[in-house]
Amino acid sequence: MKYAITMLLAGCAFAFTFHGSARAGPYTLEIVAQAGDIIDDRAITEFSFEAIGIGISDDREVAFFARVRGPQGVGKGLMTQRRFIAGAGKAVDGHVPQFGSEPSFAINGLGDVAYKATNPNVARGVFLNQKLLIMNGDEINGQEISTIVDPPAVNNAGTVVIPARPGPIKLSLERRERNHCRQSGCYRRVHDRQSHPSSDQ
Repeated sequence: MKYAITMLLAGCAFAFTFHGSARAGPYTLEIVAQAGDIIDDRAITEFSFEAIGIGISDDREVAFFARVRGPQGVGKGLMTQRRFIAGAGKAVDGHVPQFGSEPSFAINGLGDVAYKATNPNVARGVFLNQKLLIMNGDEINGQEISTIVDPPAVNNAGTVVIPARPGPIKLSLERRERNHCRQSGCYRRVHDRQSHPSSDQ
């Protein structure tokens, strides 16, 4: 049996591929990314270990956060070893996503990345690749979204699930059972999948 295990270590991310027992090996070691790498004209300066989360697609594209220096300045960015996605001053769908102390994202098997971020006006939103899906204050079926809380999830069909707290109720709202979501409504935003757009903004 074959196992693929990715580890984020000090200064770089490693991808291990095990054949047979994961404990016994044999295995191969591959450096996925490290400080000094250039991704879409942005240089990795250090990894953001306060940013919890790492993900991998079926094609072994590894998503992670790191601090970078690039054309729009220095800051925390979300990227894979193949492309820069957001952060550090890059514009996405007319916004400039920023990542706070606990940023989050999800990657599906096809490499689509959904992530939660804020803009310079401190409005929190969820993006899919280079597309803004929803922000605080938007409405779904007449229900205002007050706060986007937990990390989004995305499947291979491009459907994004966004946990959020509702604002004042204007119309009836479909939500999961209270013991599942408690005070948070659970919303689903469907987005037509597109190929990854160019990331040389």
